[in-house]
Amino acid sequence: MIEAVLTTLKPQNEPFIGLPKELKVKYKNEPTIYQRYVNQRVRYINEREQQRQRFIKWCSEEVIEKLTQIYPEVDRVQIVSETISGLNQVFLEHYESLTMYSLEINF
Repeated sequence: MIEAVLTTLKPQNEPFIGLPKELKVKYKNEPTIYQRYVNQRVRYINEREQQRQRFIKWCSEEVIEKLTQIYPEVDRVQIVSETISGLNQVFLEHYESLTMYSLEINF
């Protein structure tokens, strides 16, 4: 199920390729182009966050329910927190692997 959902999540706004520090130096004398880079980066990050929330919403309930049945002796809070953490990691690895982009924030 998780793989099926992941395959539907693809970035629509792929940002410029490069690290923020490098692009800031590269476009130091071209503020218009650097502003386009920043705007595109913000759109990408916002889109990624919306898709991450959608992914967590779609998958978490079913995964948590199954894990609760498999491990009835484990505290439900622990199951929920570990599931959300794991799903976040799976999503970010998948989603960011689709772009040639670093999300390092160094403005």
